[in-house]
Amino acid sequence: MAVQVFNKVSYTWRVRNGGFGAWTQVSSSPTYWHTFTQAGTGWQVQLQVHNSVGRTHTRTITGIHVSNAPESQYYLTDHLGSVRAVVNRDGDLLSWSDYYPFGLPMPTRSANTANTHDMIKFTGYEAEDEGDLGWYHAESRTYDPFIGRFNSVDPHASNYPGISPYAYVANNPVISIDPDGRDIWFVHGTLSSDITWTQIGLEAWEQYLNDDRADNFNWSGANTHQARVEAAEDLVDAILEALKENPEMEINIVAHSHGGNVGILAANMLSERTNGELSVDNLITIGTPSRDEYRAGDGVVGNHVNIFSNNDAVQVLGGYDTYRISSSATGLMFIGLPAGRIQPGARNVNATQPAGRNPIRSHSQMHNNVPMIRLLRP
Repeated sequence: MAVQVFNKVSYTWRVRNGGFGAWTQVSSSPTYWHTFTQAGTGWQVQLQVHNSVGRTHTRTITGIHVSNAPESQYYLTDHLGSVRAVVNRDGDLLSWSDYYPFGLPMPTRSANTANTHDMIKFTGYEAEDEGDLGWYHAESRTYDPFIGRFNSVDPHASNYPGISPYAYVANNPVISIDPDGRDIWFVHGTLSSDITWTQIGLEAWEQYLNDDRADNFNWSGANTHQARVEAAEDLVDAILEALKENPEMEINIVAHSHGGNVGILAANMLSERTNGELSVDNLITIGTPSRDEYRAGDGVVGNHVNIFSNNDAVQVLGGYDTYRISSSATGLMFIGLPAGRIQPGARNVNATQPAGRNPIRSHSQMHNNVPMIRLLRP
């Protein structure tokens, strides 16, 4: 018997077809991994683990499908990314799934008999088939669709004091998903602070971006170009630090007023500091003064949505660093040099009068306007 020096373990791989007859040994070595060359369907694969005192632990896997040739399979998903059907290149249906709102498969409307080795299911999560628990793997956590709750605490729970740390997508699974590992940075505007984002507004933006992991970025709010540059540098530092913990996360920035220009500067800096390797996936600018010194470079933003209202008088004033002072009968007046509403290269959304809604007039609260946010979806 081959014995591994350090832990006194050896492994034996055996196979048989159809679940009957004698086992055929295909490998025996101190190596855990083995590549199989058998073709066909219905294979059973058995791994025996032997220790130095003569005990053997056996694990048998049934229903293995091994093919000599590659087989193309096509996944049909719904708006949440849940796999609803899998077909082959001929259009033959291999499996199908319908789910209750929190992801529990409907027992009479789901079948996986022709595709038993495929476990990608609800919102793209991988189903756990061990122990008949019915859980899903959600990267850093496991999720139980029977109760609609995660089995461990949300690491960002402090951002949502009104929501259970075990809750799934703030109990709104019909239009939201939790892909895990994404972050949204909310950036406030000039002469403002992070408290201007309301809880209902934050939740609406999280639903729009299919992401419930938000960071409320706070900066000085000073009405100068230098203050925005410094804020952008701090924002990039925060993004890079978060990437150390979760390198696969998506980078989303939602920003109001001149906070949008902080976001634009940050996108440029992020690309420059990583030699073009990183970009902002989604940048949402709301009521942001459009000025030539704040322009996103080529390729630094994947998707830029710019929202404006023609009733917003503040947006076109541009900021105090472009103001001139004029005297009048009532005293001194600050008169802003013009700024625009349109961002070049962005999807510019005119939210002056959303269909069937009241006109948007308030610059200071348009970033929390839930009906406007919900109408943004194409």
